[in-house]
Amino acid sequence: MNPLSRYFSMFVLISVLTGFCMYAARYIQATSFVIDGTRYYNLFDDAMVSMRYAWNLAHGNGLVWNPGERVEGFTNPLWVMFMAFWHLLPLTAPQISLAMQVSGGIFLALNILVIYKIVQHFTDDLQALTATLVMVAF
Repeated sequence: MNPLSRYFSMFVLISVLTGFCMYAARYIQATSFVIDGTRYYNLFDDAMVSMRYAWNLAHGNGLVWNPGERVEGFTNPLWVMFMAFWHLLPLTAPQISLAMQVSGGIFLALNILVIYKIVQHFTDDLQALTATLVMVAF
């Protein structure tokens, strides 16, 4: 890859990452709401189900929806374990939801970096790189 192509590919990567971060921040803000002066961050249904299991796990009740009931209702054990970690920290429920949204955005941004390296491995085509990164990011 010549130096000019490398410069433009880095420009594309930085532009897409910047755009994605702006989008992610706006999305997090747009899906939050205020009740009695407290801002709550919203996770969608499957994530909130996982959050309930994570809370119970972190508080010594095991991977259960309700203590004493042994029903598996989550679809993503690794994400539940990750959520349980956050429940061990001195954070409020809205802060934990925010941490999940921010960490999800970070994981997606890291995914963009991995895709960038994969595309670079197979081609020097700047249009292919740009199209791929934009489709992955958005």
